[in-house]
Amino acid sequence: FLGNSHTEFLKQHVAGLPNIVNRGITGDFTEGVLLRLEEIIRSNPKKIFIEIGTNDIIEKVPEHKIYENYEQIIARLTIETPQTEIYIQSIFPCALEGSLITSRENINARILRVNEELKLLAKKYDLHYINLYDKLAENNSLRSDLNADGVHLNKKGYSIWMEEIKKQLN
Repeated sequence: FLGNSHTEFLKQHVAGLPNIVNRGITGDFTEGVLLRLEEIIRSNPKKIFIEIGTNDIIEKVPEHKIYENYEQIIARLTIETPQTEIYIQSIFPCALEGSLITSRENINARILRVNEELKLLAKKYDLHYINLYDKLAENNSLRSDLNADGVHLNKKGYSIWMEEIKKQLN
């Protein structure tokens, strides 16, 4: 598993599953994943589940840069670990209140645009795409019953995510 705090906090939910390595890092960006990709490639994973981009969106990294970084991640993985099954997971919805500059609606609109691009990247590289946004969203925001703090999932939210992942682990 490769990603940001969502992935890092997933550790407690995959503890009973064999052969899982969690490389989620709180606060990470797509650029950070690129910088540490060598370690992932060296481990030669059978499957890799990527979940990254929330911090890019919140910190206003331009969408084209997020796409570019994501494509570089995918290109390197497909070239350097061609046997690895790659799963791109959509960016989760947010329930942040926003600020004077960025509203919750703006954040989620950007997430939806990036998710559309991630679907296209998955198709372009013949990868798996897991749409978690639709499972976690209500009115284009993180569902209140799944929300820990506006960004992160609570236990119920992680259970929904894990059900989707378990479908892919066999």
